[in-house]
Amino acid sequence: MQVDGAEKWTKEYDFKAKECFIYNEALVVSSLDGVYFLSPINGDVLDVVDVSNYKLRERGLVLESASTHIDGDSLFYSNYLIGSLFIYNLSDLTLKKEISLPQGIHIDSFMGKDETSGLYYFYASQPRKEVGNTFLLELDPNNLDAPIEFEPTPDISSRFVATEDTPEQCELHIDITTESLDDAIRFGEITVRKLAMQHSLSLLRSGPCLAEQGLKPDERFNGTIRLILHDVQGDTAQIDEYLAILKQRVDEWAAGFDTLVGWFKNPDTGGYIRTQVFPRRAGQPEQARILPKGNPFAEYELDDFVSDLESDTLKLDNKHYVARLTELTEAITSEQSSLQDMATATYFKGTLAYINNDEQAALEHYFTAAQQGCFTGVLSYMDLGGIPQPGQPLFTLVAAYNLVGQDAWSAQEDIDACIKRLTDSERHELDNAAQAIVDDWQRNEIKSFNLA
Repeated sequence: MQVDGAEKWTKEYDFKAKECFIYNEALVVSSLDGVYFLSPINGDVLDVVDVSNYKLRERGLVLESASTHIDGDSLFYSNYLIGSLFIYNLSDLTLKKEISLPQGIHIDSFMGKDETSGLYYFYASQPRKEVGNTFLLELDPNNLDAPIEFEPTPDISSRFVATEDTPEQCELHIDITTESLDDAIRFGEITVRKLAMQHSLSLLRSGPCLAEQGLKPDERFNGTIRLILHDVQGDTAQIDEYLAILKQRVDEWAAGFDTLVGWFKNPDTGGYIRTQVFPRRAGQPEQARILPKGNPFAEYELDDFVSDLESDTLKLDNKHYVARLTELTEAITSEQSSLQDMATATYFKGTLAYINNDEQAALEHYFTAAQQGCFTGVLSYMDLGGIPQPGQPLFTLVAAYNLVGQDAWSAQEDIDACIKRLTDSERHELDNAAQAIVDDWQRNEIKSFNLA
């Protein structure tokens, strides 16, 4: 851009720019194909660092970042899809070193440089891992061949401890043994977050990657985590201050999910209890857990099951899951809920009836849901009862859905064939009945929707 803000030049390139900066009168552009040096005068390509021939370590990642940093006589380029850090001689752009990390860790971008030690730091992370997935790579530019080593971790163990009044419910106790307060706090928070994500009942399924890692929740978890520090050295007041900060950080993190809770409800309110941590020094008395008033997650629960239906992950063999779905559908259909929520809850009543081998009740619930605008009810009804025939209520209901632009998917061709065989009088009767249903929907502001 010129000083007056007028556009100086515009060009289209084959690469997709991710970031850019000016260096020594060149526009340095990072892309997934490499680094391009452009003339800021006219946009001509002056030089290129090409990585297009490198194999991607993993495809389908949301993060498609590429980053470049120049310092001293080196250019550092990272491509998250490739996962490696490339170090080039700045003078002739020849490759000096490629660094790849173990355990599927991808190097992301430059974080900073310690001017005292001369060490460089780069962000790194493990794709498809929810917690404990971020790292810092420490790099000595004078010793690029040094082996990659993970820093030592404190002695960490965890166990479930049954509560006194309700032995079927368990708290998660985490013990960390180290003399370093900094290590205790840092690894304590990482461990708490990781195990909280693994064992909590996340009402909106915020941990879909856990199954891919072979991590399963323990359904005894009641949402309470107790972190106990052993052998930590330091001033007592400072330790307690750090523990308070850790609790605040974890509580804010858990609250950010809105739906990270234990597997059991508050007996007084019927609401789920948010996962929270109570850190302390070994030897200190345990802090009492105070149950919150009300259920802050009620509005999210139906969305939870709809999400599972869409992803074909309804856990109908899980007794806690089914019990929660049963309670929720009964509550919604008996209260003044929104029309769509009523229809959705009625549909799930049909699903519950079906798994209890009551096909007649399932058909009735699916039909009612369809009357309330849930077209998925039509599909599930046909899965059980077959394609409807003229004269049957569902056939007329499908005709009403056709009037509002919703066809019956694979069954529509058969339904159209049935309609063509109707006499003019029968067709007129069907059209009037279907239109009456549509008119009723419009009067009651009922709109057609699909759950899956």
